Amino acid sequence: IKNATGVGDISTTNGAIFVEILNLLDDITIQTTNGGITVYINPSLNASVKISTVNGGITVGDFIDVTESTSKTFEGNVGSGGIIINIKTTNGGIKVFELTD
Repeated sequence: IKNATGVGDISTTNGAIFVEILNLLDDITIQTTNGGITVYINPSLNASVKISTVNGGITVGDFIDVTESTSKTFEGNVGSGGIIINIKTTNGGIKVFELTD
């Protein structure tokens, strides 16, 4: 999904997810059971990011202020925080990067 504005929850059972978030109107959950997730977030968005994986790694860009981090979970804020972006997978890695022009 590219150039998403006001998108709702995104999920799949078997497969990777790629999302570009420009703006959000409400909390969102992005999840898959078997597959990796790559998310690009607009750095001017005020959002709280919560990430979890069971079998996989987590890579997060430095535009997110870390509030909590382990090998399988991550929490942090883009801007001043706010709308919650939940990103979850069971088997796969999660990557979150800054959306640029």
